[in-house]
Amino acid sequence: LNALEDRSLLNVKREEIQQIRWVLGEASGHVVQTAEGKWGRKREGKDLQVLEEPWPVRSLLWDLSDMEFDKKLDPKIPVPDKPYGRLEIWGKDEQLVSFVWEKASEKDPGNVRFWVEQGGMVQPVQVKAESVSKIEEDLSPLIQREASGKSQ
Repeated sequence: LNALEDRSLLNVKREEIQQIRWVLGEASGHVVQTAEGKWGRKREGKDLQVLEEPWPVRSLLWDLSDMEFDKKLDPKIPVPDKPYGRLEIWGKDEQLVSFVWEKASEKDPGNVRFWVEQGGMVQPVQVKAESVSKIEEDLSPLIQREASGKSQ
């Protein structure tokens, strides 16, 4: 039965996704879908800034939809108070799912503890560090644009 289990981490339809919020290390950001396939950066106290190139958001959603966990961990493992990464997927006015993760540990550099929060339930899972690195790489251009946008 384990072989037949759906191990997908993102099980919401793309058309439901209206907003993405993240924290990665010290960086954070928020994008909002403005039209089909178009996204804008939302910053506190500022007008929505339309992204000229929406490919970073598309890439992030693509890699998230391909991401799978290796195994479920003990549900009693608490979500870290200060995680390295947090990614929230929102519909129009409600959070659909969020992901929280730690940096890969030196004891097990190939795997990362990852928490999936959905529908009031939290499930810690083990994910390949390579998959988490892809997500972090997908966020990198959005973070760079966020940082360059602040200096203007």
